[in-house]
Amino acid sequence: MADYEEMDDIIEFQDEDGEDVRLKIIAQTTINGDDYFLMTENVDFDVESELEDDEENMKFIYKDGEVQRVDEPKEVEVECIIMKKTGEDEEDITLESVDDEDELEAVSQIFAQLMSDDVDFES
Repeated sequence: MADYEEMDDIIEFQDEDGEDVRLKIIAQTTINGDDYFLMTENVDFDVESELEDDEENMKFIYKDGEVQRVDEPKEVEVECIIMKKTGEDEEDITLESVDDEDELEAVSQIFAQLMSDDVDFES
Protein backbone atom coordinates (compact mmCIF):
# COMPACT_ATOMS: atom_id res chain seq x y z
CA MET A 1 0.00 0.00 0.00
CA ALA A 2 1.22 3.51 0.66
CA ASP A 3 3.02 5.17 3.53
CA TYR A 4 1.33 8.28 4.85
CA GLU A 5 2.61 11.18 6.89
CA GLU A 6 0.81 14.37 7.86
CA MET A 7 3.10 17.31 7.46
CA ASP A 8 3.12 20.97 8.34
CA ASP A 9 6.01 22.22 6.23
CA ILE A 10 6.04 25.28 4.03
CA ILE A 11 8.30 25.26 1.01
CA GLU A 12 9.41 28.28 -0.96
CA PHE A 13 10.59 28.25 -4.54
CA GLN A 14 10.46 30.16 -7.81
CA ASP A 15 8.15 29.01 -10.57
CA GLU A 16 9.07 28.96 -14.26
CA ASP A 17 8.14 32.69 -14.51
CA GLY A 18 10.54 33.63 -11.69
CA GLU A 19 7.68 34.34 -9.27
CA ASP A 20 8.15 33.42 -5.60
CA VAL A 21 5.72 30.70 -4.54
CA ARG A 22 4.99 29.36 -1.05
CA LEU A 23 3.18 26.04 -0.68
CA LYS A 24 2.18 24.22 2.47
CA ILE A 25 2.62 20.46 2.49
CA ILE A 26 -0.53 18.94 3.96
CA ALA A 27 0.43 15.31 3.52
CA GLN A 28 2.98 13.00 1.89
CA THR A 29 2.72 9.42 0.72
CA THR A 30 4.90 6.92 -1.10
CA ILE A 31 3.33 4.74 -3.77
CA ASN A 32 5.41 2.12 -5.58
CA GLY A 33 8.59 3.94 -4.57
CA ASP A 34 7.42 7.37 -5.79
CA ASP A 35 6.92 10.22 -3.28
CA TYR A 36 3.78 12.35 -3.67
CA PHE A 37 2.92 15.54 -1.80
CA LEU A 38 -0.53 17.05 -1.22
CA MET A 39 0.00 20.82 -1.11
CA THR A 40 -1.93 24.08 -0.95
CA GLU A 41 -1.12 27.74 -1.55
CA ASN A 42 -3.13 28.53 1.61
CA VAL A 43 -0.16 28.43 4.00
CA ASP A 44 -2.46 29.16 6.98
CA PHE A 45 -4.61 26.06 6.34
CA ASP A 46 -4.60 23.52 9.16
CA VAL A 47 -6.46 20.24 8.65
CA GLU A 48 -7.08 19.65 12.35
CA SER A 49 -8.43 23.10 13.20
CA GLU A 50 -10.55 23.26 10.04
CA LEU A 51 -12.30 20.02 10.94
CA GLU A 52 -12.93 20.88 14.59
CA ASP A 53 -16.46 21.60 15.75
CA ASP A 54 -17.76 25.07 15.05
CA GLU A 55 -19.12 26.06 18.47
CA GLU A 56 -21.24 28.91 17.08
CA ASN A 57 -23.12 26.63 14.70
CA MET A 58 -23.94 23.78 17.07
CA LYS A 59 -27.50 22.49 16.80
CA PHE A 60 -29.53 20.69 19.41
CA ILE A 61 -32.76 18.70 19.31
CA TYR A 62 -35.05 17.36 21.97
CA LYS A 63 -35.32 13.59 21.48
CA ASP A 64 -36.19 10.70 23.78
CA GLY A 65 -36.64 13.07 26.72
CA GLU A 66 -33.18 14.60 26.37
CA VAL A 67 -31.55 17.52 24.65
CA GLN A 68 -29.09 16.06 22.16
CA ARG A 69 -26.51 17.71 20.01
CA VAL A 70 -26.89 17.22 16.27
CA ASP A 71 -23.46 16.76 14.74
CA GLU A 72 -23.36 17.83 11.15
CA PRO A 73 -20.02 17.47 9.41
CA LYS A 74 -18.42 20.80 8.63
CA GLU A 75 -17.54 21.18 4.98
CA VAL A 76 -14.18 22.80 4.30
CA GLU A 77 -12.99 23.53 0.80
CA VAL A 78 -9.36 24.19 -0.03
CA GLU A 79 -7.61 24.10 -3.39
CA CYS A 80 -4.76 21.62 -3.46
CA ILE A 81 -2.14 20.41 -5.86
CA ILE A 82 -0.48 17.02 -5.97
CA MET A 83 3.21 17.02 -6.77
CA LYS A 84 5.60 14.15 -7.35
CA LYS A 85 9.26 14.08 -6.35
CA THR A 86 11.26 13.58 -9.54
CA GLY A 87 14.79 14.24 -8.32
CA GLU A 88 16.97 14.92 -5.32
CA ASP A 89 20.49 16.10 -4.57
CA GLU A 90 22.28 16.94 -1.33
CA GLU A 91 20.39 20.20 -0.74
CA ASP A 92 17.26 20.23 -2.87
CA ILE A 93 14.47 18.04 -4.17
CA THR A 94 12.73 18.47 -7.50
CA LEU A 95 8.93 18.37 -7.53
CA GLU A 96 6.70 18.35 -10.58
CA SER A 97 2.93 18.58 -10.77
CA VAL A 98 1.17 15.35 -11.69
CA ASP A 99 -0.27 15.94 -15.16
CA ASP A 100 -1.27 12.41 -16.18
CA GLU A 101 -5.04 12.19 -15.51
CA ASP A 102 -4.99 8.50 -14.55
CA GLU A 103 -2.06 8.94 -12.17
CA LEU A 104 -3.65 12.07 -10.66
CA GLU A 105 -6.97 10.27 -10.09
CA ALA A 106 -5.25 7.27 -8.48
CA VAL A 107 -3.07 9.37 -6.17
CA SER A 108 -6.05 11.59 -5.25
CA GLN A 109 -8.01 8.53 -4.20
CA ILE A 110 -5.09 7.29 -2.09
CA PHE A 111 -4.83 10.64 -0.28
CA ALA A 112 -8.60 10.68 0.26
CA GLN A 113 -8.53 7.20 1.79
CA LEU A 114 -5.46 7.88 3.91
CA MET A 115 -6.59 11.21 5.29
CA SER A 116 -10.23 10.45 5.99
CA ASP A 117 -13.26 8.89 4.40
CA ASP A 118 -14.87 12.36 4.60
CA VAL A 119 -12.35 13.97 2.23
CA ASP A 120 -13.52 14.47 -1.34
CA PHE A 121 -11.11 15.32 -4.13
CA GLU A 122 -12.38 17.05 -7.25
CA SER A 123 -10.19 17.55 -10.29
